[in-house]
Amino acid sequence: MSDSEIFPHNYVVFRKDRITEGSKFSSGGGVVLAFKDTLSTTNLNLSIFNEMLPMIDIVGAKLQGTNFVKLYVLLIYLPPSTSFDDFSLFFDLLSSLKILGDDKVLILGDFNTPSFNTSTPDRFGNIINNFKEFQDISQYNNIPNHLNRLLDLVFTNLNIQVDKCLTPLVDEDPHHPTLFIKLNIIPNKSTNFCMNHNEKSYNFRRANFPLLYSLIASTDWSSCDSCDDVEIAYTIFQNLLHQAFNANVPKLQVNRSRKAYYPPCCHRAKIKTLMATAYRRYISNMELVVSSDPKKIWSFIEDKKGRTRIPGSMEFNNVKLESPQSIVNAFGEYFSSGYVKSDPNNLPSTLHLIQNLNLTISYISEDEIIEALKSCKNTMTSGPDGIPNFFLKDCASVLVNPLYLLFNLILRQFSVPSQWKNAAICPIFKKGDKANVENYRQVCLICNFAKVFESIIYKRIYSSVSHLITPVQHGFVQKRSTISNLACLSQFVSKAIDNNSQVDVVYTDFQKAFDQIDHFVFLNKLNALGFSAELLALLKFYLLGRQQYEISQVYFFDIFTIFGSTPGVQFRTSPFFMFINDLPEVVTCESLLFADDYKLYAEIKWTEDGEALQENLDAVLRCMRGVEHHAQMSFAMLCHGSLARKRKIAKHFDVVVYK
Repeated sequence: MSDSEIFPHNYVVFRKDRITEGSKFSSGGGVVLAFKDTLSTTNLNLSIFNEMLPMIDIVGAKLQGTNFVKLYVLLIYLPPSTSFDDFSLFFDLLSSLKILGDDKVLILGDFNTPSFNTSTPDRFGNIINNFKEFQDISQYNNIPNHLNRLLDLVFTNLNIQVDKCLTPLVDEDPHHPTLFIKLNIIPNKSTNFCMNHNEKSYNFRRANFPLLYSLIASTDWSSCDSCDDVEIAYTIFQNLLHQAFNANVPKLQVNRSRKAYYPPCCHRAKIKTLMATAYRRYISNMELVVSSDPKKIWSFIEDKKGRTRIPGSMEFNNVKLESPQSIVNAFGEYFSSGYVKSDPNNLPSTLHLIQNLNLTISYISEDEIIEALKSCKNTMTSGPDGIPNFFLKDCASVLVNPLYLLFNLILRQFSVPSQWKNAAICPIFKKGDKANVENYRQVCLICNFAKVFESIIYKRIYSSVSHLITPVQHGFVQKRSTISNLACLSQFVSKAIDNNSQVDVVYTDFQKAFDQIDHFVFLNKLNALGFSAELLALLKFYLLGRQQYEISQVYFFDIFTIFGSTPGVQFRTSPFFMFINDLPEVVTCESLLFADDYKLYAEIKWTEDGEALQENLDAVLRCMRGVEHHAQMSFAMLCHGSLARKRKIAKHFDVVVYK
């Protein structure tokens, strides 16, 4: 039967006729979509379904409206005799369609799974439920057939209305009530962040690693030792690496056609079968890593949703932001506002020498470099130079020679490569509305070679100053953790409860604590500890004048120079530890620290004990805002609780924080 026998000539028809050969059903099945020719429609290529699951009928079309509004429509028929393996494979293939990540999609048809809408769905119904949850779509049809069973389902991410059609075009099948679906598509902006792909980066996922590592191993690094300028030596080192990358690592291709290419000598159907098998194996592997590596499964789910990490429309300071550049500029303004701005000529007087450590670092050994390279994580994370972590780890034995020359040159010249003072900014969502810029925190990505250098210097410094760290600090300190922190508090509370007493605990968290550290004051404290002039000169050059200028390596916001916060995890904690190391000295009650989380606690017997706890809290805030710290810190969070064996807790006081 031709299309013109079914619909008038002014309709565009997409159909998939029922294959009766090999089926026990002589009738039924088949799907057809018809649209008026006034609409711009495009047939979707779903040939992989027809080749791998010929007994399942599916047809799809893309409707293109004005203002770039797109609607994808899929019509499906799943026979009642569909096996569980074919049913599962069908939804795996359906999940792999990239159209499900677009704004508007409508999936409807006869799924022949009556248990889906029941309180105890069978394994077929569970597959549909999982598909619905992962794709963030809803099912809107609640009109059962004459047997009170729901066979026809309507899935969409739109707000639609499904009613029973009172005027069907053809005689109604009692098993499948005729439906009238009403949807109103409002043109809107894309919810995805439009990426700028002018900046090409290396695609290490497709690198020729045997040839790359062989070329790196045969590289002559002697030219790095032929100059006494750190910047020139680092440039030579980078050029040699990039020569190897350019020969063996392709650049990341953007907006590549999704149409698969099959060599003439290959059997297309066989390749597609292998692809489907590989995809199912991938799904099985993802299910196995749920408990061991939850980060991977959440990345998998986010990838399936097809959404960018940053929305395409955001808000900052009550201003609506629609363009990518305006969103990036808003992030730059918000993040830069959190840093302390100081004047090196307006600092507190130099502290008296409190420790004569006489600490200097004049030499870095190859063993230290090998250890630091081997400790790199096996990830794709990279900084402004685009060189990932795993490359440093894999090529540790080869890179140790040029890095040995470079690191020791840095120690002699008291300077670092300019690229090491730059950071790529990646906004990470915290909580609340994703469209609000203020609900994001920043992650600074620096060059991995700078991280290796940091880790070596940090270990040297830590071994010399670890005995000066207050014993109440349990964060980023060797052999201490959240467990040891909690154990100390639990022991105190247990003794108090055994004495039939009450313990009040005040939990605090400093707002943007690491960003509020003034590097000039930090260096002033290091000088008071007895750090050598050479080491202070190197740290000053490395810490001061840092720049953050890039977001996700795609758009640039205005460059701003920072005097607070250091990008590396290890150098980021050191200044803060020096700042808050003397906090326990200003309080008279018990206290515990875990990085910037500070809790004060005391045994409460009288009203005076509660008042004393409040005085200690005030003293902490005065200390952090004092002249010596040269900062304006406040509490981002404060919580007060009481612990006792009594049924009724004695309420002696209310915690008050003065902003």
